[in-house]
Amino acid sequence: MKLKGLHFSPKVTAGTKVSVGDLLMEFDRAEIEKAGYSTITPVIITNIAEYSSIKPAGRSTVKEQELLYTVQA
Repeated sequence: MKLKGLHFSPKVTAGTKVSVGDLLMEFDRAEIEKAGYSTITPVIITNIAEYSSIKPAGRSTVKEQELLYTVQA
């Protein structure tokens, strides 16, 4: 079964410049898990060549508003 966007509410569109603390998406974790899906979320930086430095914060698990990466243009 695929959720096809059910239980997800995006708050930005593709190409939007975002800043620390910006709300990107809301989702209903309980409903997603109830449907049999994991809520572990990978983070992929697709434009890595545009930055001189990308350093992980040193955690494998982060909570809301915690630093994940430090990025320098």
